[in-house]
Amino acid sequence: ASFREMTEGTDQQNQKQNSKEKTIMKVATTDEMGRILALYMKQNNDSQEILSAIYPYLNADPQTEIPFDMSELKEYAKEFRKSFPEYSFEMSMVTQMLAYFLTEAQEDSDDEEFDETKEIITAYMSDMMDYCKIYNVKSFHNNPFIRNISFKEQENEDYKLCYQYMRPYELGAYGLPERVPASIIDIVKLGCFTQKVKFPTLCPKNKEDDRLIGVDPMTIFTNESYIKNTEGKVLVLGCRMGYFAYMASLRKKVESVTIIERDTSIIDLFQSAILPFFEHKEKIEIINADPIEYLRNVEDGKFDYCFVDLCADLCDIESYFAAKEIGRQWNKTQIEYREERAFAAVIATQVMLEISRLYCHDGGEDDSLEFLFLESTDLERKVYRYACKLFKNENIETPEQFVNVLEPENIISRIDQTQIIFDEV
Repeated sequence: ASFREMTEGTDQQNQKQNSKEKTIMKVATTDEMGRILALYMKQNNDSQEILSAIYPYLNADPQTEIPFDMSELKEYAKEFRKSFPEYSFEMSMVTQMLAYFLTEAQEDSDDEEFDETKEIITAYMSDMMDYCKIYNVKSFHNNPFIRNISFKEQENEDYKLCYQYMRPYELGAYGLPERVPASIIDIVKLGCFTQKVKFPTLCPKNKEDDRLIGVDPMTIFTNESYIKNTEGKVLVLGCRMGYFAYMASLRKKVESVTIIERDTSIIDLFQSAILPFFEHKEKIEIINADPIEYLRNVEDGKFDYCFVDLCADLCDIESYFAAKEIGRQWNKTQIEYREERAFAAVIATQVMLEISRLYCHDGGEDDSLEFLFLESTDLERKVYRYACKLFKNENIETPEQFVNVLEPENIISRIDQTQIIFDEV
């Protein structure tokens, strides 16, 4: 079915007020465009089904017991290998963990919904396994931060500094979802150890704050490429546990590391329990200030490199844009943003919705599909408006142009070049 047919019927139920600003994005309303739109919308839905089914079980509460028999799981893995000998025993164990997640998900959904999720995950299982990692325990223990930072567990009014554990074959994400070009699906990048491993964490004591600030495989893998770019005078927005600052301070090319952190409770624990283990404490300066306000007053060239580590989820996208709107004016200081590709993917989804809306209305200005697939929070509406404005001059006539517009690198390039201010859309 074409995208137009897929959305027929919901159109009348989702009437919204007309946009204050008209878009001039142009979208061809050919059958070929309809087919690619339908494909992408299905793949986007499949991605969300996979993420929602798996994420609740990924190292969610390291202090709880895993509610299954490990010896029984190993027997299942041995049986699995008889049919799929190309998988190692360790990878076979991962498949059985995923099967366990599905079983758990079944308890929270009706039979029809579960069958659909199971079918989707099964279809993309091969792609998911291609991105799966079995972590090397020795390599993890040899990471300089893990090896050298050995604090005693302690706490203050807001945080507890402690050690938590990943148990054998307990899966955790080690990076942002990766888009597989062949299937246009966002694959969850999963990994596990084959034995129990502890890692340092900073846990908020406020039960409503579900952040887990830790130096785990996710932290190590996602920071690796940025650390290699540090040199000279380095500015870090956001302290966390000091992992990025520590690793940067070890580099001979790095002269100094200035950390900007607004939370005094994090600063206190960092200075008392973690900083004393730094080999190059003389390189470190930590300043208690609002990172964005501080950045606004930094002259381009004062630092050689700036790393923005303020963002954890969609709720932090405003911090990303605030930093981006300053950084894109710089020519002398290199600035990079953790999680930038994740935010680009969020914007790409909004662009796809706008293209779909225009296609369904033959390029007209009817706004009835404006928030068809959104929860419609104020922030989501704002991201949608920003995405529309970012591509308002786009003329999409072919499927190839459609695919190119949605590429994260293209989104990031557009944001770098535009003068649109997120707070003003």
